[in-house]
Amino acid sequence: MEKILEITRQNIVERTHFGTLILFGNNKIEADFGYDGSNACYFLRSCAKPLQASVCADLGVFDYFGFSQEEIAILCASHSGSFENVATVEGILEKLDLDLSYLQCGTHQPLDREAREFLIKNDIPPNPLHHNCSGKHAGFLAACIKEGWNTATYLDMEHPLQKLIWDRIGTYCEYGHGEVSKDGCGAPIWAMPLENMCRGFLNCFENYPQIKEAMSLNPYFMGGHGRIDSEIVAASKGKLIAKVGAEGLCMVYNSEKSQVVLIKILDSNEQARAFALIHALIELGWLSQRDVFSSELRKFYDKDIKTQTGDIVGEIRPYGVFSSMFLNLCK
Repeated sequence: MEKILEITRQNIVERTHFGTLILFGNNKIEADFGYDGSNACYFLRSCAKPLQASVCADLGVFDYFGFSQEEIAILCASHSGSFENVATVEGILEKLDLDLSYLQCGTHQPLDREAREFLIKNDIPPNPLHHNCSGKHAGFLAACIKEGWNTATYLDMEHPLQKLIWDRIGTYCEYGHGEVSKDGCGAPIWAMPLENMCRGFLNCFENYPQIKEAMSLNPYFMGGHGRIDSEIVAASKGKLIAKVGAEGLCMVYNSEKSQVVLIKILDSNEQARAFALIHALIELGWLSQRDVFSSELRKFYDKDIKTQTGDIVGEIRPYGVFSSMFLNLCK
């Protein structure tokens, strides 16, 4: 990985971020920055969710339960726990005739500010529906109900559902049995080289139009307002489908070009991930300046470092080599 951003204050470089950016298409890496082609592995984290949902599609879960596009999108989501998000997951459980005790994702406060403040103000504890992975877990349970599988052990690696997901990820990512761990929500998650992540992401959207359409038309069900992936989808009017993963990861699929951009920030800084990613998408022509500055993305692409009273004292700037690489790529 190489230096990708500098943050200055009064012309002094106060902070730097290192990362990797890959443009993948035509079954190969077409351009990259900071990628040495090594087999260094990283976990897919939540970028795996569309792939996990694709197994539900194969099993006929979407049609069997009559899932709406919003429900399909939330199966792929790291949602914010907004009122709409929670109601959508709750609606899936109602279709399954299950209560929220079946969800094994754990509990945390909703990421959505309005929902979080409502719970705090009314002294209501959060429940598993507010977890950002509850939609994915509801999808797991839907597959179990349809196939008659054990709902109590759906997160076990030896569970038939997880075996199918493992096979799907291995096939679409074109990577063998790598390291396995647990994601934050307890679901099995796999490690692989960044190039293989791109392969899997591209293969998923190229082969599952239902998932592609659901995510492109419902950005705030697969993320939330003020979330970088949802705002990229919204700003592009569904041309781009973005999905964040923990630890500085994000992937973006371009449906018109059949290409994927992947970014990985080494120190997992979300500000750096958002700024560098938007910069790259502009340089590639996937987003215009107008797309960015007329949408919520402008908050992520503000280069000015300010005091709390609004004085500009520094800036966020793409490191020269990173910026020029993408300028050359666009020619």
